[in-house]
Amino acid sequence: MKKQLVAALSTIALSTSLLATAPLQSNNTAQTITAQAKAKAKTTTKSYKYVEHTGVSKITSTVKVTRNSKGIVKKVKASSVQTGVSFPIGYKYKNFSYKLNKNKKGGTAYVRGYKLYGATVAGQEIKYKKPVTYKIKF
Repeated sequence: MKKQLVAALSTIALSTSLLATAPLQSNNTAQTITAQAKAKAKTTTKSYKYVEHTGVSKITSTVKVTRNSKGIVKKVKASSVQTGVSFPIGYKYKNFSYKLNKNKKGGTAYVRGYKLYGATVAGQEIKYKKPVTYKIKF
């Protein structure tokens, strides 16, 4: 009877120690997998700007480029805004496109929009728009 009790207690102690170490092992494994995923998924984002002054305002075109850990371009976003007084020259953003170089680590973005010109001559408003393209190398 004593031998059976000792065997039962040692079995309980062994299973308890296994249960205590099991979560730590799986947690370490999860941490290792997470660290490896972060190392593989490391990306950088860099912004490039072109600024044009139009007298009392300025037009700022910005291109944000995301590269992976090897420096290869993965994502390109663009925006363009006008700040300051928008009369007599306004600006309206249209769209953008880009072209990558051979090794896909850089390229050129083309941000398109319209400059809106307006004037009042003898009480008559004269308006016209002129297409513009801003070329931004990255």
